[in-house]
Amino acid sequence: MRSIIIGNSIAGIAGAEAFRSVDGESELILISREPYRAYSRPLITYFLAGKVDEPKMFLRKPDFYDRLKVQTILGREVTRVNAGARSILLDNGEQLTFDRLLIATGGVPFVPKIDNLAGKTYHTFTTWDDAKRVKELIPSVRQAVVLGGGLIGIKVAEALNLLHVKTTVVELADRILSPALDTRASAMMRAAMENAGIDVMTQETVASVDGHGDQIQRVNLRSGKSLPCDLLAVAIGVVPNTALAAGSGIATNRGIVIDDHMRTSADGIYAAGDVAEGYDTLLGSARVIPIWPSAYHQGRTAGLNMAGVDSIFPGQFAMNSVEINGTCVISVGLSTVEQGDYEILAAHDPQKNEYRKIVIKDDLIVGAIFVNAIDRAGIVTGLIKDRINVKNFKDALSRNDFGYISLPRDLRKSRLETLGAKQ
Repeated sequence: MRSIIIGNSIAGIAGAEAFRSVDGESELILISREPYRAYSRPLITYFLAGKVDEPKMFLRKPDFYDRLKVQTILGREVTRVNAGARSILLDNGEQLTFDRLLIATGGVPFVPKIDNLAGKTYHTFTTWDDAKRVKELIPSVRQAVVLGGGLIGIKVAEALNLLHVKTTVVELADRILSPALDTRASAMMRAAMENAGIDVMTQETVASVDGHGDQIQRVNLRSGKSLPCDLLAVAIGVVPNTALAAGSGIATNRGIVIDDHMRTSADGIYAAGDVAEGYDTLLGSARVIPIWPSAYHQGRTAGLNMAGVDSIFPGQFAMNSVEINGTCVISVGLSTVEQGDYEILAAHDPQKNEYRKIVIKDDLIVGAIFVNAIDRAGIVTGLIKDRINVKNFKDALSRNDFGYISLPRDLRKSRLETLGAKQ
């Protein structure tokens, strides 16, 4: 039996580990278009900023693949999947057959239509090589524009700012981090960026660029304003890399359609991570949830099922965390909703620069935001995950002293026992 994993990030690695925990002998091949052993994509901007050196980028030790008896084909791209024939084609013309296949190809950067961009040099930030290319250019860069005020964009901006590059973030929405933060939390993060020296422009976008040869020298905004620019980073976000599935007849929507076993519509083919549509337990429907924990658990579920062990992915919900200039924020679940069918508990302390927001529906917490006051985020996330009815202690949720002691005795005991603690 031969199993193949396409993708060498956390979903693919988790799949390989889970597969080998059950099947230690059958053939297992892992293919990646990047030449590196598995590394942490969330650390790309930290590498650019010099906060993390090369050895700390890797997810596993150098002997990982040999120890797990995983044959690697690195620096090669899969160009086609033939679901019916159970075969894949590599960019060098080599064809491989499989009994089980895991597609863990992640996402690809979304680049909007910008006049005159074709033929010009711009940068995205989804791979280690992206960061390496920018790092080499830094000595000659004075002014940068980052298109996109999401998680990737603001971390790119922070890294460039730390490297003494004058940086402006341009965001189409009315606030930065709009999918994860409400108006107040976003304003606090914007203030943190601006206090660090990063300019932020919202409700704005890049319409065109000017330059000489392949070099961008100026970006022109939709409003008519222009900004000098030595380096343009396009960091709007990523879209699922579904090309292999779409070309093979495997069902896709926004991502690859999967069931709770990570099975696609094609027999013997699985998908996991940012390429797949997982189940959102709060929305009660499938959607792409591009977060590290979800990718890991989906990959692990796929690997176990590929090895013959029945395993179900129970679902996930959105979770984000980021720190900019000493301001930390964590958002969980349906964090941006305002009133309507929801009950909002909020506490804002401008003097301490702290903000907490709890979103409740039908006595269940469905979302939360923590800015700086993040020490109780884990407790609240656990209550969301386990769908704990909070009716009897709802009033305590937004208080400064909220903690395990605020929970009813029986619930407190069970939560502490889960953590291995004793009362």
